[in-house]
Amino acid sequence: MSARWVQQAEIIETKMIPTIEPTTTIATGMTAILLPTIFVVGIVARRKYRQHTMNQRIRQLERSWRLSPYQNTR
Repeated sequence: MSARWVQQAEIIETKMIPTIEPTTTIATGMTAILLPTIFVVGIVARRKYRQHTMNQRIRQLERSWRLSPYQNTR
């Protein structure tokens, strides 16, 4: 009777031990690396885009100021 109880306890223990698959570990590691990387790249790209649009606006204002008839009225 005790041998059967030990056998059942071993079965329960083996079922309760979480098995970690190598692919799950790799996927977790890739996620840990890729998510912050994507976040940082998004921030850098947004800053570059905003700088680009700001430079375009400045150029447009400079052009319109040069073409303005009120330029030499000072």
